[in-house]
Parts: sequence; C-alpha cells; structure tokens
Amino acid sequence: MRIYVEPGFLNYFLLLNSKSSKEVEILWNIINSYAEVTWVFNNSVSFEDFEKWEMSNKFYTKISEKASNVVELGKEFKKEINSFKDVAQILLSEKDEDWHRDVLDKAIILTPNNFEIKIRDFSNKFTFKFISDQNNSWNELENLKSNLINEITITDKYSLSFFLEKNNIKNFDNNFIYLMRKILTEKKVRLKVFIKSTDADKGNFEGLKHKILELGKYIKLKIHDNVSICLINAELDSHFDFHDRNLFSPYYIVKTGKGFVRLGNKSVNSEVECYSFLDKWGYDLIRHRSRMVENYESSISSIHTPFKSEVI
Repeated sequence: MRIYVEPGFLNYFLLLNSKSSKEVEILWNIINSYAEVTWVFNNSVSFEDFEKWEMSNKFYTKISEKASNVVELGKEFKKEINSFKDVAQILLSEKDEDWHRDVLDKAIILTPNNFEIKIRDFSNKFTFKFISDQNNSWNELENLKSNLINEITITDKYSLSFFLEKNNIKNFDNNFIYLMRKILTEKKVRLKVFIKSTDADKGNFEGLKHKILELGKYIKLKIHDNVSICLINAELDSHFDFHDRNLFSPYYIVKTGKGFVRLGNKSVNSEVECYSFLDKWGYDLIRHRSRMVENYESSISSIHTPFKSEVI
C-alpha cells in the first residue's frame, strides 16, 4: 500500500482525538499497526524536517519505527500515483484540487472535509458476509464494482471447471459468467485465475490450448472485450496449496468455502465473506495471498512444461 501525505491534512488530523470516530481510529490503526506501507511525501517535507520530526511528532515516529515501512521524499504525487496500478493507494490531501480528477481511478482521495464519510462508505461497501446456501443471488458481490480495480486474482482452481473440464456452458453461465458480470465494470481489467486441468495432467496440451482459446472468446463475448485473463496452472509445485478459495484485489478479499459456485437448494456449511483493506485482518490476508501468488509464480518460472500459464 502507498499513502501520499500532505502536511495540511496531517496537521488537521493530528489535532483530532484518536478515538473521536471509527474512521479516525481506522487511520490511526494503519499508522500504528500496518506493515509494508510506503509513506510518500512531496517537496514540502525535506529530509532534515523528517529527521527532526521523527523525534518530536508521533506520526513520523510511528511510521519510521516499523522496519517493513518505506519512506519516500520529494515526490510529485500525480506522477507517482499514475505510475502504480496494482497496489492500493490513498492520498491524504489538504484540499480538493483539479488534478485529483485524473487519478480518481487509481487512488482513494481523502481531505479533512470528507475523509470520515469516504472511509465509512468504502468500509461498508467492501465488508459483507452471507451464508451461501441461503443466498443464490450473490447480489452482495455487486459492491465489488469499482473503477479502482485493475487486476483481480482468483485462487479457486475449480472456478473455470464447468468450461474446461465439463464443457457445461449452462452451469458456466450461471456461475462464473454470472458472478463476473456482478463484479466487473466496463473498465479494462486483468483476471489472474488459477486452474486445475485434467488435460494438463494427462499431457493433452493441444486439447487444453484449444479449450483455452475458446474460453477467451466466450468470456469476452459474454462480458466485454476489456477483460484480459491470465490462466495459471496451480498444480506445478506441491509446496503451495491453494486450499482457500479466494478472490482478491489490492482493496478487498473475498473468502468462500465452496468456491465461486452458486449452490441453489444444496445445503452446505459454507459462507462468503468480504474484507476491506481498511480492516487490518483483510489487509493482512491480501498481503499473504498476494505474496503466496508471487512466490508461486517465481517458483514455477524455471519449470519446463508445455503449460505454466496462458494469457487470453
């Protein structure tokens, strides 16, 4: 996560009682407890200022004492925000400015006048849970539509099986396609989907390649042309167990016990839960899953096999 800090916002925020609202507590929780945060400052904070305030200002003390944090100084915020697509970004701004319109799809912009309501709305939007066998509509997933999202990773390796394994178009339409329509906007987006393939297990790579090509055409037809999909073979390194079936972006993570399949009248003890990155549990889950995916992709990069991944 990258957080861009303007002194005007910080000066206002530090005057507030740390317990004055849930939203103030959320920001303090990020400052005090979140790991691996990059804190970014523009030319209004010099290296000498930062060194001095580390000793006298509780905010600067907190963000610099955590070893996993990174501090960047002298940055031009608009350029920096536009440079990062697949990371959660927050701009703590003194006031609304015209250039903010150019980064609305890349960062959450908070000012003293709106930060509480924006944090509240974002947390509510991306925090929900339901029991899957009592809710066949999964309408809550519509909350996941957001122009902030550029990439979504799905670690449910059975999510495409209705198409790749069973060639069951009806069930595929009623599950994966149905759910993706609820989640995706018209914006260009990349889906990274882990799969298990019987064809790959049997060495039928030509048959798998044909199915993958047909899958890509079908998804673009049913959703839109701005969807790019990277399929990743989830069965190449036994040290990695993609047991939990998750769907996540830098801003949220969805956990579902039975995967992304609507259950109809079938009775199961399974639920669907979504956590925002503004919840520390959600943030830590996203970090863990993202690192696991990154490590897996690195691990299989040197494996020689006809099918490691395919972009369609």
